[in-house]
Order: sequence, then structure tokens, then C-alpha cells
Amino acid sequence: MALCVAIYDKHDALLYLRLKDRMSASPLEVQRFLHSSCDIVADKMNSPGNKANQQENFLGALLLSDRFRSFAYLTNTGTKFLLVIDAEEGTLKDHEIRLFFKNIHTKYCSAISNPFYSFGSSLHSSKIDAVVNELLSSF
Repeated sequence: MALCVAIYDKHDALLYLRLKDRMSASPLEVQRFLHSSCDIVADKMNSPGNKANQQENFLGALLLSDRFRSFAYLTNTGTKFLLVIDAEEGTLKDHEIRLFFKNIHTKYCSAISNPFYSFGSSLHSSKIDAVVNELLSSF
């Protein structure tokens, strides 16, 4: 079951965060796990030789614990999309996660293309909300 979706900019500033309304875990636990996952993305970005080998934006599973699993998607501009799922209550398939990240990336591009959007400010987009709500409610 998907618990949380977050979008960070290239400077690790939080642009978007959506937590599932009813979940067994504490929101603070999920956010702490999310921040740990963000650190792993930074390590992967800064590892030597990584930039030449990265042909796909999907980074895969980042961090696994007995309660949570996190996945990440990194754009060419350094924007990070993170997904945290509950490890105990079923899993999402790899192709479903990839499809979700591609959909949210498309909606993100649409949202920041708005001439009234100020870069670095939090995102308020009904299109992004619709994609995220569909994922959080269906799993």
C-alpha cells in the first residue's frame, strides 16, 4: 500500500508532500523514512561514475525496513520524486511504480510550465493531486 509521495527540488527543498489519510504508521515515522531515502538519493547522485551510467531516471528501491520501502525517480534537472510504501501490506509491482513516476513527472512538467508558478515554491496542482490520490486510494 502506498503511504507517501514527495517531490524535492535539486537543492532538497520539499515542493510537494502527500500522506495517505488512514495509515497504520505515524506520519512522523513515514516522514523520517522519507528523509532517510532522500539522503540515499543524494549519495547515489554524488557517487563517482554514476552520472555517465545513468540512462534511466528510475532509481528503483532505495531503502528497505521491516515496515517501509522507498522508491525514487530522478529527473535530468535534479528533481526527485519519492514514493514510500508499506512493506507489510502487499507490494506494488515494478512496472506500476515506473508508470506512476512517469505520470507524475508529466504532470509535474505541466505544473511548472504554468507562467504563474514561482520556482522553488511549493506545488499546488490539481493534476498532480489527481495522480497521487489515485495511487494512494487504489493501493
